[in-house]
Amino acid sequence: MRIGILKGSFDPVLVAQLRYAEECVRRLHLDKVIFVLSSSGVNFSASFEERLRMLSSALSGREDYAVLNEDGPMDDAEGIGTVAKGMFPGAEVVFLPDETETDALETEARERIRSGRPVSGIVPSGAQECIYLEGIYYPETEREHLERLRCELDPERFSHTCRVVRQAALYAERFSIDYRKARTAAMLHDCAKCIDKPTLFLLSGESEFIPPILHAPAGAVIARNRYGITDDEVLRAIRLHCTGDAAMDKLCMAVFLADMTESGRDFPAVDEIRDAVWQSLEYGMLTALRYEMRYLKTKGSVVHPATERALTYYRTKEA
Repeated sequence: MRIGILKGSFDPVLVAQLRYAEECVRRLHLDKVIFVLSSSGVNFSASFEERLRMLSSALSGREDYAVLNEDGPMDDAEGIGTVAKGMFPGAEVVFLPDETETDALETEARERIRSGRPVSGIVPSGAQECIYLEGIYYPETEREHLERLRCELDPERFSHTCRVVRQAALYAERFSIDYRKARTAAMLHDCAKCIDKPTLFLLSGESEFIPPILHAPAGAVIARNRYGITDDEVLRAIRLHCTGDAAMDKLCMAVFLADMTESGRDFPAVDEIRDAVWQSLEYGMLTALRYEMRYLKTKGSVVHPATERALTYYRTKEA
């Protein structure tokens, strides 16, 4: 057996590093690549444990990849070689040269995440999932918001929220929307989801009791009063993320559509809506609203007046 050792900070792990490992497997005829997390330093933004979780998530499902040091950072080459040989007796150990300019890419990835920009194509998908679930590299206030949501939402709803944040970042980049506003609105869009319906109705200010949409207007109230959000554009995006309305701004449309198209959604028309969004936010809204209207009428559900207004409005935009 021939094993390659790839040592790095992985702060975070990069797509480029995994591609380099794959290249080494082919070029050097390796049976396995062992990733080694180097020790923490003053320039590292994530803790060892966070870097380990990101790396492990990125390598999940790859039998030819493994992490050597799950108990702590390692830097000594001799010690690394000894541990590797102990894991794989009789194996030939090859230390892989660092042929990638990773420091600048890692810095860029951290800054993109910190500012709310997406890192697709830069950070592996598994590591991204870990980043969004934990708020790694987020500014302190936004990380505090995320931890509060973790306590207030059920696990499934919390995971959905993190996927919406990730999707909203993609739409924000594509359509030139303020990244931080998109992340805040996406993060808090379901902040009221797990509150009882009578309380939601009181908070919502709605005149008609339509349970599926109450958490949206109530969520805007909670976002202001409990999370300290004062930006009217962010609050409006939270308020309209279920019903939509006429003449929504780009932020409102992005959050509405990110909620419908995040990667965990699998309803029949979701791929059609995803394709429509990339053409334009307006066409995405029209496609999504048409599906929503069909769905609500099929179930015999009450249609909110704002949804009626939204569909009428986006039909005229298509004309």
